[in-house]
Amino acid sequence: MGEKTDVRRSRPRRRMLAGALVLLGVSAALAWFAVRRSPAPGTPGDTFTIYLLGSSAAQGYPYAPNVNIGKIARLLVGDRIDGRRVRVWNMAGPGKTARVVRRDADQLARKPPSARHSLVFLFLGNNEFARLDRRHDLQGTERDLFDEPVVSAAERARVVERYRQDLQYIFETLKTAGLQVVASRSAVNLADWEPNRSILSYPAHADTIRAWLAAGNRAAAAEDPGAALAHFEHILRLEPQFALASKRAGDCCRALGRNAAARRHYQDAVDHDGNPLREISELDTVLRQVAAWHHVPVVDAPQLLAAASPDSLSGFALMWDNCHPNLEGYAVLARGLVATLDSLFDVTPRAVSAATLRDTLGVNLQVERQVLNLEGQYCYVASALTHDPGPRLARARHYLERADALGPDADVTCSLAVLAALEGNARQSMACWRKARALDAALTRKRMDNRYVAQLMARYGIEDVAKDLQ
Repeated sequence: MGEKTDVRRSRPRRRMLAGALVLLGVSAALAWFAVRRSPAPGTPGDTFTIYLLGSSAAQGYPYAPNVNIGKIARLLVGDRIDGRRVRVWNMAGPGKTARVVRRDADQLARKPPSARHSLVFLFLGNNEFARLDRRHDLQGTERDLFDEPVVSAAERARVVERYRQDLQYIFETLKTAGLQVVASRSAVNLADWEPNRSILSYPAHADTIRAWLAAGNRAAAAEDPGAALAHFEHILRLEPQFALASKRAGDCCRALGRNAAARRHYQDAVDHDGNPLREISELDTVLRQVAAWHHVPVVDAPQLLAAASPDSLSGFALMWDNCHPNLEGYAVLARGLVATLDSLFDVTPRAVSAATLRDTLGVNLQVERQVLNLEGQYCYVASALTHDPGPRLARARHYLERADALGPDADVTCSLAVLAALEGNARQSMACWRKARALDAALTRKRMDNRYVAQLMARYGIEDVAKDLQ
């Protein structure tokens, strides 16, 4: 995402979130599109092709084009499936919904590759509501604690039903073309990502809920998760769909070692989020039902990530943000794909060390810095989606300071300048702009001239950053 979004406070109902989400992977996507070509089904006779369909997680964001699940799977099978060399054809892309992936399925089916020597891997589900946020002002500092849902209950039901229809079409199209399909449940950061919007069913409860939230937060800060949990459970008895209380209750259960209860609360926070940008249970259920109907194997991404997580709860240990795995997380999912490949084809799974994985995929210092920079931008832009931007801004600082520690880089320093402004520190922001300009004046000017950056700096009376640096 970067701060490449055109926002005006006088027009807060512009459809900003969809644009912002598409831009989350823009830097990585540019590199990806530079090497991508439209698939020419019908592969050379000595190859086995894995086609990737889906959104940014299928694409491999934020590592694309170096890393994706298919490339890791290729390493894990020693570059051989059915005795043939493996190639990976990445048709996935940032922001893709099931409706968009229908077109990719059509493209494959028009000139289908050899069914015996190819596989289509479908991985999507986190973007189905992204385009529907019509009330987001990215320039605003924060959302309200008691917010409005992006969609009504009826609209939500229509999205779920359309998702069912799109999956039916995708599976039918690919299966009719004789292609072997494997799908995956979506991977989400269940435990360590706040819900975007929390909704009251009855606005008259606002004062009571606010008081119980404050009491629960005080108890949590005093390291008394049992007392804190009691307050959050009070809220959930009165307002069972208030997402923030579910998240806080999950945190308390996790601190108490009650991980099964924590998982239930965290899933409620995802499912009741008024702006759901992680796959909700209804979509997950639809995927499994439609896949079962078409006899499509399903990789259980949530279970794989949970099993590999220290407390059996997927979070920042394996995820960068709300839905993009880190390299270890992608490797976990790739091993799940390989297990399915092993049941369908002749493969010999092998162990590959993390160091070998990084070296072979080209995840060097430069790529690592780019990944950290992209994720820092992702988190600071996402901070405007929720009522308390603090946790996401803190995560952005964590990533950007790690990137900065890898050596001087003008783009990273520009990102630190934007972050400092979002944190309310204009002096630190200007110092970062000055440092970035000394590193690369042209790149820094381009970042300064971005409309979102200009509007952000204008909050502090700085109408022209470059002029103020003179």
